[in-house]
Amino acid sequence: MKISGYIRTVLILICLIAGLLVVCMFPDVCDLYTDHIYIKICNRISKITGNIKINLGEVIMYLSAAALILLFVFLILLIFLRKKKGYKRFVMGYSKTLSIFALLMIASYMITWAVPFSGKVLGGKVYSERETYTNHEVETVLKYLVKNINKAADEIDVKYLLSEKRYVVDFKSEEEMNRLVIEALRSMEEDYPRLAGYYPVIKTAYCSDILDIMNIGGYNYPYTMEPTCNKYIDPLYQPLLNGHEYVHHKGYYKENEANFISELALSKSEDPYLRLVAYLDMYYYVSSAYYEKNHKLPENLPKISDRVRVIQKVSYEIRDKKYNQDDHYFSSNEKISNVIKKTADKGWEIQGDILRENSYDGVTLLLFQYFDTCQLF
Repeated sequence: MKISGYIRTVLILICLIAGLLVVCMFPDVCDLYTDHIYIKICNRISKITGNIKINLGEVIMYLSAAALILLFVFLILLIFLRKKKGYKRFVMGYSKTLSIFALLMIASYMITWAVPFSGKVLGGKVYSERETYTNHEVETVLKYLVKNINKAADEIDVKYLLSEKRYVVDFKSEEEMNRLVIEALRSMEEDYPRLAGYYPVIKTAYCSDILDIMNIGGYNYPYTMEPTCNKYIDPLYQPLLNGHEYVHHKGYYKENEANFISELALSKSEDPYLRLVAYLDMYYYVSSAYYEKNHKLPENLPKISDRVRVIQKVSYEIRDKKYNQDDHYFSSNEKISNVIKKTADKGWEIQGDILRENSYDGVTLLLFQYFDTCQLF
């Protein structure tokens, strides 16, 4: 019996996907693949897509959604046009083409996301084997973080315009800020070799309005290797978000490792803005963990300075000004906005259940294990 080219292609792609699923069961193999194969694919593809002005991955996503909607339309029309042989052949050909495309996308996603994601946390790098820490040790870390938060803020120029009765902070341009982020990440390549090499320009999401409702700062399109960020991010937080997405881009796809590596890299930067946002994010995770356990913060914890609060306030104001300059169809429509928000909340909940320690909550343990090596306690 002769097998058609279509069936042969489908079987090959299914076998490839099944084989990659088997590979995902072996973290050591996944790390070897990520270190030696994925990173080369990443650098080569992103050098091409990074020079394309449009968000190629996002456009592909929209076109895929449109193609799927058209398939349903064509199938409905087939009910009425089933006697038309030419139309039946068209629908069959369209369905086959779409199924091949879907399998190619799944295979691509396995190669550029699922296998790297299935490796060990931090690529197998271990700072400490400990998994529990005393309140006193956590308090020591919190004091250390507050000290560095305030120190970084003291290095940032904050001016008060008496005539306008407002504060001004000279945040860096996006280009300069991103250069410093890449520089900070590359400085960590001895511990995390994947961070070496090419970094594409981070693109701005066309769907930033929807992302803002969903509380999503950024994401990567694995099949086009395009790190992408929400347009409506305040300038103080932007370096950390860019660092996070770049770390994902380099093959550290778990949320805890991406947050941890970006925080650690930025905290070692000579730039006070990068250090400030890194230590603030660390403080958020550690203080939240302490509060969840004790239902209060340490009584003798030093306070975050007013200067930090001013810098944050100015940053939020810049973000709000940028947001208010645009029209927002989705967020202005309460019914649509609520549907998007509920969908996002459910998605975050499912992600937390599935990923567990590899979700954002796992950042805290990685931080404690790192600080365990710094002789803080």
